[in-house]
Amino acid sequence: MLIFFTVICTPVLSWAADPLTDEEKIAAILPIIFGLLDSNHAPSISGTPGTSANVGGAYSFTPTASDMDAGDTLTFSITNKPTWATFDTTTGKLSGSPTAADASTTTSNIIISVTDNKSAPVSLPAFSISVGADTAVQDALASGSADAVTTEELLSAMSGVLNGFTTQCEAALNTLYPNGLVPKADVNIGMLQSLTDTTPGWIPWIVANNAGSPKVYAYVRELPNGTRVVASGIPLFSPSEMKANFNDGADKTAILNLLKWLAGSKGKDVNGQLKSDTDFLNSHLNITYHGGAADWGYGDWNGLFKLDQWIGGNFNPSTGVTFAASGLPANWTNTKTNASWNVVDLTKLADANQDIFMLGEATDEAIDTVLAHAANGSPKGLYVQYSPPTYNTKVNSRLGIKKSGAWFGDDQLAYGDSVSLASQCAIGSTPALIALVHSLETGLPDFNYEAGDCLNNIGTVSCDLNKVTDAAGNSVAQLFNDGASAIRSRLLEWDSSGIDVFSLGSEYDLFKLAVLAGDKYRANIQYPMDKIATDDTAFYQALFADFTVHYSREGNAYQPDMGDFTDAQAALNAATTKTAIRTYTPTVYGEWTSTGLYAPPGKVITVRRTDSSDSEVKFRFNLLRESTRLWNENKYSRPRYMSSPVVTLEKGQTYTFSTPYGGSVYLGWNGVESGATPFTVEVTGVLDNPLLDAFDAVSIQSFLNDVLLTDSDWVDIKTPYAEIHSLKSYVLKSFDSQDGTTGNGYTPEDVQAYIEDLNNYLIAGNYEYAGFTGTGLQPLNDEASGFCGEFSLNSVDYLEDGTLRELCTDAIIHAKPRIQHINADINAACGALCSGNPFDSYAPIDPLGWGENHEMGHNLQRGRLKIYDGRSTEVSNNIFPLHTQWRWTVDQGLDKHPTQTSPANQEAFTLLQNAIAANTPANINHPLWSGSGTYDNAFLRLSFYMQLAYTQQSWDLYTKLYLMERIYTDAIKSDTKWSAVKDLLGFGSYPRADSDGVSGNDATTLSGNDFMYIAASNIAGKNYSDFFEAWGIEVSQMAKDQVAALGITTQVPKLFYYVHDELPAVMPTMADTIPLDGTRTWTVPTTP
Repeated sequence: MLIFFTVICTPVLSWAADPLTDEEKIAAILPIIFGLLDSNHAPSISGTPGTSANVGGAYSFTPTASDMDAGDTLTFSITNKPTWATFDTTTGKLSGSPTAADASTTTSNIIISVTDNKSAPVSLPAFSISVGADTAVQDALASGSADAVTTEELLSAMSGVLNGFTTQCEAALNTLYPNGLVPKADVNIGMLQSLTDTTPGWIPWIVANNAGSPKVYAYVRELPNGTRVVASGIPLFSPSEMKANFNDGADKTAILNLLKWLAGSKGKDVNGQLKSDTDFLNSHLNITYHGGAADWGYGDWNGLFKLDQWIGGNFNPSTGVTFAASGLPANWTNTKTNASWNVVDLTKLADANQDIFMLGEATDEAIDTVLAHAANGSPKGLYVQYSPPTYNTKVNSRLGIKKSGAWFGDDQLAYGDSVSLASQCAIGSTPALIALVHSLETGLPDFNYEAGDCLNNIGTVSCDLNKVTDAAGNSVAQLFNDGASAIRSRLLEWDSSGIDVFSLGSEYDLFKLAVLAGDKYRANIQYPMDKIATDDTAFYQALFADFTVHYSREGNAYQPDMGDFTDAQAALNAATTKTAIRTYTPTVYGEWTSTGLYAPPGKVITVRRTDSSDSEVKFRFNLLRESTRLWNENKYSRPRYMSSPVVTLEKGQTYTFSTPYGGSVYLGWNGVESGATPFTVEVTGVLDNPLLDAFDAVSIQSFLNDVLLTDSDWVDIKTPYAEIHSLKSYVLKSFDSQDGTTGNGYTPEDVQAYIEDLNNYLIAGNYEYAGFTGTGLQPLNDEASGFCGEFSLNSVDYLEDGTLRELCTDAIIHAKPRIQHINADINAACGALCSGNPFDSYAPIDPLGWGENHEMGHNLQRGRLKIYDGRSTEVSNNIFPLHTQWRWTVDQGLDKHPTQTSPANQEAFTLLQNAIAANTPANINHPLWSGSGTYDNAFLRLSFYMQLAYTQQSWDLYTKLYLMERIYTDAIKSDTKWSAVKDLLGFGSYPRADSDGVSGNDATTLSGNDFMYIAASNIAGKNYSDFFEAWGIEVSQMAKDQVAALGITTQVPKLFYYVHDELPAVMPTMADTIPLDGTRTWTVPTTP
């Protein structure tokens, strides 16, 4: 060995200074020479390991290592070794064959090192190995079809993905927190927004315990292509925080480590570890940011969390940071993407020279541009600030992060405020999904459904899945529902945006696998099922299929067994489809309408807007609510979720759907106040479905023919005011029973009569009773019209523009309510009929039925016509079924209705007499009104509404009240309108808006009690204060003063009209009254 060396002599070895002999000089220098000859050299290591492996395939990597010191023995070591691999410490060889259980997993931060046992180890840069799915699974992921893969293979792949997420989480947190987690309590930085991950794989970076539970304020994630993303609900880069963070050791480490991690290779040293702070701040780094200059007045949150002030050059920290005048370290450069907060130059976001993109108030386009550019091979670091108040759903759809909790609701921050890395990684959706997949792989246990955990509410059983447990105490929520709900939530988001999950990147493989597993289970479902009698595994496999239905894809096969929804799946799937075009003009309300089209199960459907209007247009399959009685005995009789998510259709974009269930097609729109323009939608791959929307004899006969010929089990009936969506069998039953006899078939005349009753009583009849006029409705009757004339409401300079308006028929004031949809199905969403829009019936629709007319009343109900607000929600609407049945009684020439016994007059009378005798004051604690339950005293309270009409000897009192209330509601929108009508309506003493800070002393906050009292008094010309007091109804002194100001002094007598368990055709008279005096009993009045 030749060694060239130079000896630098020191005074110790100065020959001139010391009189040493030659032997002494040699003896002095030899130890130095031999020391140099004996010095150790660290070994070197090199090589580029593979970063991917396949199930069943061989993986092998051996690094190259050498040591210039002869005779040194090299020893290799590894950290984060894949579980499926072996490692040779003698050669450094990493090898192995992943199994199916390892499919779709990634092992991150693998480090291979070598040492000569004399010096510190040297290492290769950290690397990752991703195991692809097995061939069958890979093909299924690529095709979106589960035909050639087994359920077991799909579940195994899901398990592998989830296990990989856990490994990645701990590796990433080790990188970001190299010295362990940094708990830091009670740091108030303000303006915090906690976040929730809706896609597993996000790593909780900043966690704090607030209100007793951990909340995540920032997530990080590395996408499969190397792009690194931070989603933060904290203004990390606002000026004061940057100043504090760069001057505080723990925070400085956390923030700088994040930036190093985002910077990818530019944030790492030669060994693949994060650079030192000094090296990183001296590195060359290019940052593109989306800042803003608008002043919101929120300090550090001025503009868009003031990226401008940090990156743009205005931030000048006082101490501790080596920043150039620009605000950045000397070698860092910045590019701003916008001139104002909402104007973004997308070309700058596609700049391949940029290292980190920092987006505040991130727009859909900005997120998409960065991610799309990264997908094309240019990984970047992306920081997204979830800055309030704007929240874009597409950000959630692309990234899988959403806000949770209220902005401003949290103000304490800690970095890594968890007990351990493992506990921090256990936050979020991943643990629930691991439990779900394990349950599906091993089979669900037998759950114990205790009576107290599964309660029956009006015929519908609901189980608390946190309380239903197996023998070991594990709940349904833990083992199944939490994980399944997380998957369903994410699929709903994609479906709502028309996004096919199979078109997304491999980071969403878990959801693709879940959809495919749902396809496998769906093919084997057999209804009906029972939560106890049915094997738990089969029951929950079917439920998993319901949770994982995904419409925005081509690959849905039809579900063979659809239970009681339809038995025509095969025929509908085989039917010849068509292309249809539908054009509609939006109304003032956001609403839906039937199209007369049906989506066949298992077929591809495309939808495209072809218009250029500005209308917001929506699309969906089915309007059925969740009415599957899942937890009732033997009532899991169809898929749980029959309606698809709502998709907003962008102009010119083609959407592709398929449904395993099939169903009627509906189009909807957002309301347009005025000037609405039509929109047009083209739908391919659909079938015609029976729709009755014209009611002449020819149209009815055509509809009847369609009903008899269609394979569909569903039909629609459409009027301008209500639409019925019914099982075909129910419509045929209605036709059959129209003549009063069932089982004898029906004639075209029966059909015509049913349709006429449907319109005249249930639909148009109720709208007319509420005072509506217009298309398909009769004009106001003589009494209501006379009222409008008497109160000078037919000729009002309403806008003080010289134009006289007829307020009782004004199309804007009395714009028809939004279309009421009615479902007639096997079950209602609750009880026998369930309110809402749509409202549900468990039986054929009866035009005269109490329940149907009750629900129509809800659609027409007005808040100011309720006594004690919510205490009358299930009461004031019942004037409509009473009126419908009274009308029918009169039309039939009967003296009284044959079956109706409501209201509960005797019970109400007795209660009132007892209260009067006890000197009970009139207020909300009166025994008639004190109950706050939904149906408390409902039919006793209804007696008040009926007695009120009796006092005026007219059913039309309520038509007048509805007209007056709608005029009143419109008038209080402006001072001009209110000034024009307040005296005409009888409310002249009331200012339009609050003037004294007392609720109820102005027209806007007037209570229902006071409105009803003043309005009824004004219409009758008599004072109702005594009558209301007898009924326990409190009215204000201001309301009494208003009635007195109208010159109304004569009191309505405190009398009760005797009507016992019947609904008479003719109203009772004064001769039929009993005094409300606290002493009289319920007896038939006698004429003196």
